[in-house]
Amino acid sequence: MTIPDKNVIRILAVARIAKLVVQDDVFEEPDGFDPDTVLGHTFNLTLDDPISVSIRFSPTAARRIRNRQWSATQSLEEHSDGSVTLAMETSGRDDVVAWILSSGPDAEILEPEELRQLIRRRLEETAAVYSGIS
Repeated sequence: MTIPDKNVIRILAVARIAKLVVQDDVFEEPDGFDPDTVLGHTFNLTLDDPISVSIRFSPTAARRIRNRQWSATQSLEEHSDGSVTLAMETSGRDDVVAWILSSGPDAEILEPEELRQLIRRRLEETAAVYSGIS
């Protein structure tokens, strides 16, 4: 079994813990550690370099977006057609990509451009999988 680096912050899914073993090791919280600062930009379960994103959600998805705090830095722009644009700084680029892909046509990454291109490539790869199906 590989022992994880104890200097890396981990977010654990408590429901997945199958067994706990009490040991003599003691965790000492680093001086000045503030979990709100560290986790304030975490979108899902990934702690990564923060990225700024802007995502437009359709009127269908807008209610779900309005009813939740997605990031400590988020702002919402309401549009006359009922859609919303969510802007936020968050970590976990891969989590954001998976979230947008799961939203289908109800979400569009507006910025950053490299994330738009990544989503486009993933959609093209997915479409290629289904291209031979009639």
